[in-house]
Amino acid sequence: MLTLGYIVTGFFAAFLFYLVLRKIVPLLINYFDRANSNDRYQLPIEYERPRYYTVNRSGDVNTAGKWPGWDGWYFLTLLGPKDSAQLVRGSIMTGMYGIEDIDNYQKLMLNLSTDSVVECFLMWPQPEITLYSHEYLPKYPYLKIQTDRLDVAVTNRGEITGKWPEYCFELTNPQDEISLSLRYRAQDIIWWADLPRLFTYFTSFGKMEGELKKKGKVLQDINSMGSFEHGFAKKCFNYDPLFIPVRMWKRLFPFNSVHYHYDLLFTEEGLHGGFMRTNAFGIKVRNFGGVYLPGGEYVKIRKVKSITYEKPKRMEIDCMANPVTFYEQWQVKAITEKGILSYTARQIHPPAHIARHMIFCSFLFEGSLGGRHLCGKGYGEYVRM
Repeated sequence: MLTLGYIVTGFFAAFLFYLVLRKIVPLLINYFDRANSNDRYQLPIEYERPRYYTVNRSGDVNTAGKWPGWDGWYFLTLLGPKDSAQLVRGSIMTGMYGIEDIDNYQKLMLNLSTDSVVECFLMWPQPEITLYSHEYLPKYPYLKIQTDRLDVAVTNRGEITGKWPEYCFELTNPQDEISLSLRYRAQDIIWWADLPRLFTYFTSFGKMEGELKKKGKVLQDINSMGSFEHGFAKKCFNYDPLFIPVRMWKRLFPFNSVHYHYDLLFTEEGLHGGFMRTNAFGIKVRNFGGVYLPGGEYVKIRKVKSITYEKPKRMEIDCMANPVTFYEQWQVKAITEKGILSYTARQIHPPAHIARHMIFCSFLFEGSLGGRHLCGKGYGEYVRM
């Protein structure tokens, strides 16, 4: 009885500790997070240039060494007519997140570790299939990076350069002989997080111009809205060992430990913005966003009240991973400063199954904001594991 009493007391104490964490962790994050106070119309240079890297004795970037974190630069441009959800999403990332369910370890080349790679990604949704190039290449000798400005290049894959508010993106998919060349002028920003020396992430919105080519022939001239993002985070080790007990528990008692949903929205009239909603072990880590109206006014999304997923579909990434469920349609309801934002998103093109639980997709949406009708295109990221 004494042993049973200790077990019951231990479970009760653990449950109380968990309840306290659910309240305290969001408060601590909000207290230290500078996202809400950062400028939405100007970007200091320290937020666009690389943050995590190591240097050798001569002061040059040491691409052969282990880095204390990762930087990721991501861009998005819209394509096609109004009734098409076509877009191009590209990125260069100086590392991996460190979680197998979100990274794709199956793509690692022989003898490459998660600390020694640069990730190159280019996604182009088509009516029947979403084409994408997803590669992990050795930092040495492929990665060329400057530390005093934004100039990140991967040999034979692409380069991202610039200074607020003007940037240039060059990215190539050698397998499909697709190349993308873009000039971008940013106009405003949504900050998702700015936790000093831990994690920072923002999305800027602006005008894209350029061209998409295949085998040197121009497929499409680009003149549309788009976005440019920079995220960087501390990473001293891979987090997979921390998830081992979680995976063991899931075998006995299935549950979702992490649920992440990220939508970006664009309309022809000029509205742009989105939201980020992240729950980890029942703790609300992120749940907010914002939209810029056609005239430039910013409307804060206080919280996403609900996301209702419809039309589930099983997806396979490869023979090494179990199928996962994604949804062809979802309904979002959010509370903003100007009333309720609600919309229904519909997948038009097949999503890109990036890793075991990481899914990228494009969609069309229709809804309203405070009684104003909205319809347009969107880009989404989804994780449930």
